[in-house]
Amino acid sequence: MEYYTAGNTVVCLDCHLDEVGLKCEGCGRAVYEEYLMVDGKQYHHDCFICARCRNPMPGGQYQVLNGRYFDEDCYYIMKYHLKTQRPAD
Repeated sequence: MEYYTAGNTVVCLDCHLDEVGLKCEGCGRAVYEEYLMVDGKQYHHDCFICARCRNPMPGGQYQVLNGRYFDEDCYYIMKYHLKTQRPAD
């Protein structure tokens, strides 16, 4: 395991990256290895989520409406003010 010094403290790699590394725009934790870059911001794959349904968009496929990120289905629902059908009981 790798350790680093932060002032007078010894910390593990994860804590070191939390302090000095790139931060995920979704959760605020450190990003390293694989991540999505969207409009100059870094996201863990699971943290880049649709603004409407809150599901992850791991493939990075998205649409922007009023500065918010949506998956394809939710984008059209929001853009055209479509009503979603409720499941039958």
